[in-house]
Amino acid sequence: MQKTDIHRIKKHWKRWAMVVAAVLIISIIAIANRSGSQDKALDLVTVTKHDIVELVSLTGRVRSVHEMDLAFEQSGKVEQSFVSVGDMVKAGTVLVTLTSSDLQAQLAQAQSLWAGEKAKLLELQLGARPEEIAVDQTNLSNADIALSDARANVERVSAKASADLETALSGGLSEGTKAATVGKNALLTISQIQGDHFTYKDQDNTAVAEAKGRAVFALFGVENADWWQPESIGMLSGGLYRTLAAPNMAFSQDGTMGLLVQTKSALELTAIALDAVNIKDVLSTTEKSDLASEKVSVSTALANVSNKLQAIAGQKAANDSFIQNAAEKLNQSQSAYNAAEKELLLKRAPATTEQLTIQGAQVQNAAGKIAELNARLQKTRLYSPIDGVVTRNDAKIGEIVSANEVVVSIIANQDLEIVANVPEADIARVAVGNTAHLTLDAFGFDESFEATVVRIHPAETIIEGVPTYETIFQLATTDDRVKSGMTANLDIKTAEKKDILAIPQRAIVSKDGQKVVRVWGGTGTKTSVTAEVQVTTGLKGQDGYIEIVSGLNEGDQVVIDEGGRSM
Repeated sequence: MQKTDIHRIKKHWKRWAMVVAAVLIISIIAIANRSGSQDKALDLVTVTKHDIVELVSLTGRVRSVHEMDLAFEQSGKVEQSFVSVGDMVKAGTVLVTLTSSDLQAQLAQAQSLWAGEKAKLLELQLGARPEEIAVDQTNLSNADIALSDARANVERVSAKASADLETALSGGLSEGTKAATVGKNALLTISQIQGDHFTYKDQDNTAVAEAKGRAVFALFGVENADWWQPESIGMLSGGLYRTLAAPNMAFSQDGTMGLLVQTKSALELTAIALDAVNIKDVLSTTEKSDLASEKVSVSTALANVSNKLQAIAGQKAANDSFIQNAAEKLNQSQSAYNAAEKELLLKRAPATTEQLTIQGAQVQNAAGKIAELNARLQKTRLYSPIDGVVTRNDAKIGEIVSANEVVVSIIANQDLEIVANVPEADIARVAVGNTAHLTLDAFGFDESFEATVVRIHPAETIIEGVPTYETIFQLATTDDRVKSGMTANLDIKTAEKKDILAIPQRAIVSKDGQKVVRVWGGTGTKTSVTAEVQVTTGLKGQDGYIEIVSGLNEGDQVVIDEGGRSM
């Protein structure tokens, strides 16, 4: 074997020996570590109360302030313009107002309504005053007197109506009796002339006889008396004639009206019979005179009967009207009495819970109307949202401006602002008015600034496939060293809770989809967990702590370094 080969073998042997030695050393150390870890005490932390601040951390950039264009939410007529281009304004300054006299009037009315409803509620709560009860008692007494008067009036009107109707009916019956006598006399005259001159049964004479027969039947109820002689007619006293001639007769209104209608009909038939008698030369002057006289008498009696019928009907209608009016007045008096009695009872009785609730709701409704009108009034005023300088004012008094039409433009007093894009996962926690702590890369982390969220754009901006929302920050102070384009690191304070239970976030692990904390029970050695507790968490702090809503108590000790997937 050559000398060179021996040297090469020795060299390789030494190298392998070093590798083997290194492997043995590493194995021994690993075994020692494993043995040591088995006996290592648990790393515990005590559940205590903390102040937790939730932050959203972003990176943004400084840029020049953009002009803010301001517009009304509704159209209207410009009433006043308080600023000019170049004016410095503070946040909240009223810049332009629209005419709002109608809203002011509605607001005054709503405030008056609210005051009235409030007074009613107070009145219900306090109850009626003695003097109010006294007034209601007087009203009830007056209503009682009026009710008694109305009842008496109904009785008087009814009695008078009955008496007046009785007088009209009595007069009608009396007139009917007279008319029946007139009718009988006329039939006697016709029969006398008929017996002397119209006994031959020709057409004319037959017409007279038949007309007479119908009149006799209507007045006396006798049939076939067409050719009867005066002596026979004079002996008739039945039918309608007898009814009307009966002494002390008394009939109802309908009965009397029926008799008078029959009498009128009998007279009309008698008049027809008189007209059927032809005036001939054979008639003596006396007969002609008697015939004419009977016609006048029948006509007069017929008119009198008709008048009585109308008088009775008129009296009945008048009675109905008088009685109805009296009854209506009685009903009104009764209603007034009932209302006065109810009002007195209500005044004496305390307000019910339901009444107080309903009236309280009325007060709230009135207050809501005031709030609504105040909100609408606010929309007639254009305010400056920031401190700044007016760069545009197109408002002219008396002109009409449309909704969303730019009227005033303002730039911030500070020359710079910060813009950052908030991811959609965090945007719900960020709101206008949130404060932010920031540092600028140009100055390092030792120098910080304060800023406020002043605008959040409603439309998304897609960055690398993720929706974000451009958010504008206004610096609290002006620093001439800050330049446009600088990178800003922002921490936005979105929520804060003080004096709440909290533990380090790494003490929480996931197990079967639940948040679990390993708790040491306080007995034995600190080398094993004695319980696993499911917890409900809340706010996550920037310092690594997380709020415990439920599951743990102050003073519990939890493990923070055991295996498991931390939250």
